[in-house]
Amino acid sequence: MIILFLIFFLLIVSFEIVNIINSNEIKCINLIRIIYAFCYGFIPLIVYINKSDIYKIDSNSFLFFLFSIIGYLFLNIGYLFKSSKKIKIKKGHSIFLTANVCLIIVVIMILIWTKPYGGVIKALDYANIIRMGISKINNPYSFLLRFFSLSLFCSYLYFIELLKKEKKYKYIKLMLFFFSIMISIYTMLINDSRIMIGFYLMTLMLISIFDKKKEGVPLKIIVRRVAIYSFFILVIVINADYLYKIVKGVAFEVESTSFIEKVSSEFSFIIEASKNSMNYVFASNKLRIIDDVFSIPFAVLPSSIIKNPFVSVWNFNSSIAGGYGQSPTDIISTSLYELSFVGPVIVPFFYGMFIKIIDNISRSKNEINYQDVIFIILMIFAAKFIIYFEYYNAIANLFFLFIGHIIFKLINSKKIKIY
Repeated sequence: MIILFLIFFLLIVSFEIVNIINSNEIKCINLIRIIYAFCYGFIPLIVYINKSDIYKIDSNSFLFFLFSIIGYLFLNIGYLFKSSKKIKIKKGHSIFLTANVCLIIVVIMILIWTKPYGGVIKALDYANIIRMGISKINNPYSFLLRFFSLSLFCSYLYFIELLKKEKKYKYIKLMLFFFSIMISIYTMLINDSRIMIGFYLMTLMLISIFDKKKEGVPLKIIVRRVAIYSFFILVIVINADYLYKIVKGVAFEVESTSFIEKVSSEFSFIIEASKNSMNYVFASNKLRIIDDVFSIPFAVLPSSIIKNPFVSVWNFNSSIAGGYGQSPTDIISTSLYELSFVGPVIVPFFYGMFIKIIDNISRSKNEINYQDVIFIILMIFAAKFIIYFEYYNAIANLFFLFIGHIIFKLINSKKIKIY
């Protein structure tokens, strides 16, 4: 099967690179296809090469690979099925003010949320146990953690303001941009998330890349830069634990593991989820779609007020895998849990339609602007959800974008302008 994984990965990636260069445009579907090939071609290949104990080739492994191919086909069918009607998002005139308001909100939320832990600095000591859900401290403000990711949104908005090269408030914007980076780093430390730093850097990179494309930089050069930057971002992600420990001032020993071993370890949950989901559909006829769908509202509701009575797919998969925290599932594993053998047809089909909606967002032709940032953020998270697919998690992840966009709309509806 190692040859099948390699062919699947190389065919899709090479086709998409040629497609991007020929069309002279980077679409969401291009990134989705590449990440899909990474998830179901490159990762199994690396895990197999690494000879991990978790991955033994059997009939279920081959069947899951077939499901991933079926899912890929129906994802593309869903994308083609959806109409190409453009979605217009107003450019807005108060991007800088929106970023300022969001930054103030984040700082206030951090000060309130960290109070039960003894303050901003001491809260970092609890980051890991908070992420695993085993903290003994009852924080009545736990829901406010959802707002922390607004700091990332601030960084993106400040960044596009700096890219405009306007001299007015240039140094103030630069200082606020660096401050938002500091707050974003704090957000990543509190969430103890390696993936968050990857998507943060990837979003900033794509904003810069899109800006260069609008300036007329050849797409071949841009594709080359994306490939190089993406590799370095992947290296940062798999070594993020060391970076976090350095920032926190925690002693650690550097493990002498190869790049292949690190990648295999970081994404081995995909293989584990595939095995768990396949075993589940053969052993049970219960569909988990109801639990997943009804869990969605609880992603934006304070858990201190109302508890989620439903077991989401990640929690269910964790109960099978064992250990603390959540064990993520990819789009195919989730679809199998939810709808059994028809899942890899239905779920990717509708996800393909969702991808088309993102690609239908109108973007500025002359300079990087607000609608470009919205498109890039949605594109990055849509790619993430191929590997980390759960409705509850998706809504929780995009909560900051929802709040940030509401603030943007309110400010622009009042026609507030400071310069």
